[in-house]
Amino acid sequence: MKRKKALSLLFTFCLTASLINNVVTAEDDVEIVYEDDSYDSYEDDSSSENSDSENSDSSESSESSDSESDTSEEESDPSSDPNYLGEPVYLSNSERQTTPGTTDIDVLGDSDSTINYEVGITTNSIPGWPEGIPISGQSGIVMEESTGTILYAKSMNAPIQPASTVKLMTCLLALEKGNLSDNVVVTATGVSGIVDGGPNVQIQEGEIFTLEQCLYAMIISSANDMALQVAEHIGGSVDNFVQMMNDRAKELGCSDTVFTNPTGSPDPAMHTTAYDMALIVKAGIQNEDFRRITSTLSYTIPATNVSGGERVLTSSLTLINPSSETYCDGCISGKGGYTESSGSTVASAVTRNDCTLITTMFGGAAEGYENEVVSLYTYGYNNFSFLDLAANDFSVLSGGKVIAPVGTTPEQLSSQDTLQSDGSILRTYTYNGAAVGTAIADLSSDGDTGIDTSGTEHMKEAREFTENKSIIPYGVIGAIGLLLVILLIVRIVKIAKSRSY
Repeated sequence: MKRKKALSLLFTFCLTASLINNVVTAEDDVEIVYEDDSYDSYEDDSSSENSDSENSDSSESSESSDSESDTSEEESDPSSDPNYLGEPVYLSNSERQTTPGTTDIDVLGDSDSTINYEVGITTNSIPGWPEGIPISGQSGIVMEESTGTILYAKSMNAPIQPASTVKLMTCLLALEKGNLSDNVVVTATGVSGIVDGGPNVQIQEGEIFTLEQCLYAMIISSANDMALQVAEHIGGSVDNFVQMMNDRAKELGCSDTVFTNPTGSPDPAMHTTAYDMALIVKAGIQNEDFRRITSTLSYTIPATNVSGGERVLTSSLTLINPSSETYCDGCISGKGGYTESSGSTVASAVTRNDCTLITTMFGGAAEGYENEVVSLYTYGYNNFSFLDLAANDFSVLSGGKVIAPVGTTPEQLSSQDTLQSDGSILRTYTYNGAAVGTAIADLSSDGDTGIDTSGTEHMKEAREFTENKSIIPYGVIGAIGLLLVILLIVRIVKIAKSRSY
């Protein structure tokens, strides 16, 4: 009899321990879902959305009021606003050439078709975004290199004439297709760059340079004669090289860029945008030789087989000149230019504290534009900082670094998942609708195979799923476990009493 009671007691104890262990394990599973609490606070979703809605309504009301006020001011004196560029510019098909293969062909198929683009500092329309500074340039951009985030944009998609910043693409393509030690023999093609009256270094037919020397002269002295000679050397002909330039621009994602020469000499058919040129600079600075050549202040070409002496080259770009008032600390690449039709143009990149910013500006004033470029970099570095979301997002495989206004917390960001053609998941992080970074994610680790390709916020769904599943089932299991413990105690008491008799 006593043996049966002991076995019964042992069975009851094991069953109770097993149930309690299941409860603990279930609770541990719930904590895994909550691992990413630091990324997004869902308890405040409703109040946050209401607040955002109220702020949006208030903002719309304010914008409407400002719009009416601005309209009346512009009617009286449009030039009083430093950001005013006049009415949006529309270019007809006869006025604007497009790159074959781009979507512009469909848009501009009719001779009466037009292209519209936004003007003004468009980043100022992002709620909570630091207010962008006014610049004299007709267009400009500040882009963070690693994420591609646009920190500042003024008419960034407006087609403009690039002037000598074109030589950045010429340099990049020459570095990708040639060797710096190549011997370049000057032909009539290069000499023609002297006859046209543009900047040059007086090369002579039959003179021999290395490709490296040609590129230094082309960037530092903005030598058109060297640019033409490089184009012929790499492409076989200038025309073929120009086609290569356009093909490479398309590969880099430039959607509104057409090159017609490798020098940047004025041509109504040639145009780019502040955004497209930033993409070219971004590609260029991945190349160590490109960074070195485009950030060199002075360079000497020794005497050649024809010249009687050396050529000493000195850059006029003050951003890379430590003795200049407009020196920009950390400048790793830069090229400026000016023509009457383009105004002042500049494209550059700066690295500070492991953060690289790219700035392009076009249509600037003849003098003082470099001060504005320095101010744009100051704006970028003072108002934005990095956040690393990968540490708190268990599904991120790579990326997860974003750049957002200083003081931004992870809770203020949203994410959207998109299934890519290669099967990977692209996660895009946004700040009030503005893209601030991306990551490659894998949701298979949590057993979720139903990826919402429309972009539903993944962590919110996970949290809601856990909350819906965790309250009642685990409570019932806990109650049963408690009941069994009580029964076990009663059993022990009865056994103790029976032994006392």
